[in-house]
Amino acid sequence: MKYKTLFMAVWVISYGALTNARGGAELQRATAEDNTAQAYSQRDFFAPLNNEVEMHLCYDFFVPGKTHKIKFVVALPKTIPDRQKIREIECFPRPSREFSSKCGNQYAEFIFMEPKRRFDVEIHVKAELFRYDLSTARKKYKEKLFSRYDGEDYLQDESGIECDDFLIKKIARTIKGQSETNTVKSIHNYVVNNMEYRIHKERKGAAYAAQQKTGDCSEYSDLFVAICRAKHIPARVVTGYAVVVSDTLPKHAWAEVYLRKYGWVPFDPTWADVEEPWLRKELFQTMKPVYIHLKYPSYDEVFCHGRDNAIWHSGDKVEMEESVKFKKWKWQRPALKENIVTTKPKPTHGVVGGILYDKDNPSAIIDGKILKEGDTIHGVKVIKIYEDKVDFEKNSRKWTQKTGETADTFWR
Repeated sequence: MKYKTLFMAVWVISYGALTNARGGAELQRATAEDNTAQAYSQRDFFAPLNNEVEMHLCYDFFVPGKTHKIKFVVALPKTIPDRQKIREIECFPRPSREFSSKCGNQYAEFIFMEPKRRFDVEIHVKAELFRYDLSTARKKYKEKLFSRYDGEDYLQDESGIECDDFLIKKIARTIKGQSETNTVKSIHNYVVNNMEYRIHKERKGAAYAAQQKTGDCSEYSDLFVAICRAKHIPARVVTGYAVVVSDTLPKHAWAEVYLRKYGWVPFDPTWADVEEPWLRKELFQTMKPVYIHLKYPSYDEVFCHGRDNAIWHSGDKVEMEESVKFKKWKWQRPALKENIVTTKPKPTHGVVGGILYDKDNPSAIIDGKILKEGDTIHGVKVIKIYEDKVDFEKNSRKWTQKTGETADTFWR
């Protein structure tokens, strides 16, 4: 297994336009891991609850020959409860029309007659992104039970999500879980443990990923969704953008699973592919609010799986390059009653800098080190870890410290 560096979020292209843009995009994507990886401290990684962002999309067209008409259709982000709120969208020039697909995906259509040799289309988006993951779903729907999913759309075999493939079915039979959520976790672990991150020029699909065990975000998501469907758990791939500060094109793919207790819940197996087991476990249930949904689901009658824009032309071939920039964002952090409690450590020994709380396997950050129950530091033993405090023992003396506290007399 080839792991990514600790706390590294990899932003990559998964899908491209039907133009020569793919060639340049591939060069960007090949260096995306180095150029756009973001390192997070142990205390800040899980903090944000929502994120205000401005996204500027630019599509630069080049008409080298004689082209009489160009039709350009592009997906637009829309407001989705618990995921994102689109505050403003401006298109330059104004689109010929805006329309929705049968499943609700939003699109803008641009028509250019006798186009200039060079021109561009710009789309400016202001949005608020909300943190939504298994952890937040558990809190929001603690007492609610969703109805069983009755549709077949997200249980069927399809191109790229070959849930009826022999090998995928064989893998699915080996995966067990005491509950629906535990089964999904086991599927998530299988993908993360067995896949090796590798850029592909085009989408390979779940069957390829199951056999070769390599791929980028599209293969990670396709395989995860396909195994879920093979286990009769509704799942779908979502495509969009990931908020980054970079010159690369931050298109990304992730997944959503329909859980009886919580409804549709997102998961990102690509970014959970890290070496540290405790962090991998946390990333199964925790996702930052950096996901801008474009296609929800990722396929409809307008475009096939993964595509978010396309060009039709009358005359010679048209070239187009796509770029995106994020101007600013504003993190909103949670209150300290969150499961993961964080404070700024004081410059002294024995500070409880944070707690990564899981009732089955809790851990605490003591003087910058991650410790579990039974571990020892500076001659002090960690006895019990709670959501907001830790019990310690040294030389038969026992005491309790809350997050951010120290007890110098006991640690000396």
